[in-house]
This record gives sequence, structure tokens and C-alpha cells, in this order.
Amino acid sequence: MFLTGFRFSLAACRLGKFFFITALILAAHTVSAAEETSGERIDRALKAFSSGQRNAAMVLATKAIEADSKNARAWFVRGRFYEETRESAKALPDYDQALKLDQEMAEARQHRGFIHFKLAHI
Repeated sequence: MFLTGFRFSLAACRLGKFFFITALILAAHTVSAAEETSGERIDRALKAFSSGQRNAAMVLATKAIEADSKNARAWFVRGRFYEETRESAKALPDYDQALKLDQEMAEARQHRGFIHFKLAHI
């Protein structure tokens, strides 16, 4: 009887360790997913866009903004995607936000000006 109880408690201990290790792995995976920075998502979005996966690129750019709404580059890149897909009116707010976050971002200022010109705002 004692051995049966010992085996059960040893099995429970091993099972407990298994769940603990599994929890650590899941936590590490969650951290690594969270650690995928906004910049890394933008890099993946750029690769997707250049390989013709425009919808996937747009989703990744949007997720990058959701992950870090203070990343001016993310706003700029999504604006460029909108511009490249001929959705210029949607690009303007993204360029505006990029410039709010980084007033020195000349590319955003330049593209915003092009869109205003195209849309006959100036």
C-alpha cells in the first residue's frame, strides 16, 4: 500500500513538473510573441508586400500599429501600403500620425504632400 501511494505521489510530482514546464514554455512563447516588436512585424509586412501578399502585409502593418501605436515607422509603412494600393485617402491619416510621432520624418511629409496634390487639396 505504501508503494502504491509513493508511486502515485511520484507520478503526481512528475505530472506537476510537466505542467510547470509546459506553463513555462507557454509563457516563454507568449513573451516571444509579445517580443516580436512592432519593427519586426513591419519588416515582415514589407517582405509580404514586396512578394505580392498585399492583404497579409496590411494585416501585419495594422498589428504592428496595435502592438506599438507610438511607432512612427509603422504608421508610415501602412500609409505607403494604402498609397500603393490606390487608397490614398486612407493613407493621409497614417502619414499625419507618423508626423505627430516623428516630426522629422521627411518621407511621411513628402508622401502626405503628394497625396494632397493628387486629391487636389492644394
